[in-house]
Amino acid sequence: MGQVYDIVKDRRVYSIDADSTVLEAARFMMEHNIGALPVLRDGVLAGIVSERDIMNRVVAVGRTPGTTAVSEVMTANPRAVDAEDWQRAGASLDRIRRIIAVNLPFVVLTLQSVLEGIDRSSEEAALSLGATPFAAWRLVSLPLAIPGVLAAAGLCFILTMNAYATPVLLGGPRFQMMAPVVANEVLNQNNWPFGAALSFMLMIVTLLLTVIANVVVARRYSH
Repeated sequence: MGQVYDIVKDRRVYSIDADSTVLEAARFMMEHNIGALPVLRDGVLAGIVSERDIMNRVVAVGRTPGTTAVSEVMTANPRAVDAEDWQRAGASLDRIRRIIAVNLPFVVLTLQSVLEGIDRSSEEAALSLGATPFAAWRLVSLPLAIPGVLAAAGLCFILTMNAYATPVLLGGPRFQMMAPVVANEVLNQNNWPFGAALSFMLMIVTLLLTVIANVVVARRYSH
């Protein structure tokens, strides 16, 4: 994971004065194909103005862009990131999204097998009795697919809990999950007792939740 400075050091950073008009800011963003501008007052960062600010605070309320100052519609007091800090903005969400993308095919394949096994005549019967397509799906198809949904959720949870390669390759050293932590404690720190305890906890939690899910599905949807 790179640093913020490494990303912006070779790029030109545009800005606009707080006393400029919204029209000038919009034209400037259009000319340089950017969606937001830092707003400076006496050379100091005072806020940031974006296309969303212009739409919500100028266009939507009927203000005149040519006479409205940027300082009136900007987002004031934005949070700043130090140039040497790690790039954290959106990093955690991006890692979670990538882990979901890795596990999504297993969920889709599990649900596909369940949905293909549902008898379509049940849904057609609901439609013939006057139910809307959404009502037929909610009252007929969804309850029949719940066991598959629970099975897919359990499978995804197990894969995520025990994932090693995905967090290490996509998350870096600061994104900690159970499996990489266990490997680090055993292989790098030589802390075998703590690594063994974490491994035991990981195994127990995974098995316990799997058994609970199976019991719930068996009792609730066995008939």
